[in-house]
Amino acid sequence: MNRKEFIKTAASAATVGAWRTGIAEVESPAPSFRWVELERHPANPVLSAVPNTWEAIWFVVDAVIQVGGEYRMYYSAAVADDKKKSQLGLAVSRDGVRWERHKANPIWQNAWHHFLRDVRVRQFGSSDFWLYYSDGDRHLDLAHSADGIRWTNDAHNPILTPSQPWEDFVMQPCVLKTGDTWRMWYSTYGRKPRVTGYAMSADGIHWKKHPANPVFPLGPAGAWDDYSAFQPSVIEQDGCFHMVYTGSSKTNETGYRLGYAWSRDGLRWTKSPLNPIVSPGAQGAWDGGKVSCPTLVRSGTNTFNIYYSGARTPTATYEGIGFVRAKLEKQ
Repeated sequence: MNRKEFIKTAASAATVGAWRTGIAEVESPAPSFRWVELERHPANPVLSAVPNTWEAIWFVVDAVIQVGGEYRMYYSAAVADDKKKSQLGLAVSRDGVRWERHKANPIWQNAWHHFLRDVRVRQFGSSDFWLYYSDGDRHLDLAHSADGIRWTNDAHNPILTPSQPWEDFVMQPCVLKTGDTWRMWYSTYGRKPRVTGYAMSADGIHWKKHPANPVFPLGPAGAWDDYSAFQPSVIEQDGCFHMVYTGSSKTNETGYRLGYAWSRDGLRWTKSPLNPIVSPGAQGAWDGGKVSCPTLVRSGTNTFNIYYSGARTPTATYEGIGFVRAKLEKQ
């Protein structure tokens, strides 16, 4: 299949075969990068759910950003009786290890549809924070803040809605701004395979989906990520885009692990032959059942913290947030 035929197929087909024939297979150069010195931090989990509070269950890391000399972690959680009634919390840290919850928590309380999920926060300038999130109606919305604490919804919401055969919910946005171009990688979650698409924008509000979506496909049958390849966290380094994502297999649909892929243009991705790069911890540990929701945070020139959420079993609710220290090495 040539590229023109592929674009036509990917834009219109709704079969698992079409999802697996992603654009990554059009051009697949040998991997030039790998993660080395991967190490779980001994203090894990660095933040945990608190029983009998608003953050009792579904304790998920959404975003970690650096503001001035501190780290800010945005996380969502819910009361014990309903994980859909989730709310947004904030914790701050000087070293990325020891975290202190913000005194105003929860900083956003069920402000939309009694549902809060997949919050991604970006900072553009000292007093310009953008928050992309899933709104509970299958869409992506946007909010703005001058301090990263008090938020106002954008008048253009929703900014991205399901419109293609492979989409059910559109969720888990990862947004980067490179020059005057805004890039978004987003995923689906629902009745269809959990894969990742791509959209571009000139202003961060009005988005155009790529005609070859989904650009990041499932793995081949029998692979560790043949059921899920979603929840992207993308950074730019050494002239390339680097993605850490969540994957799972048909034999263990909720036994999530983390994988890695790289791309020169954000469209054609090469998955690492060393995947998965982060697997569940020891049996019975706080993250012994599944690890997901990765968030890449730069800690040095080539070093990163990969924050993630963990649960004791593949079907348990998330109860803690930890991170892996890692170095990105060019081969």
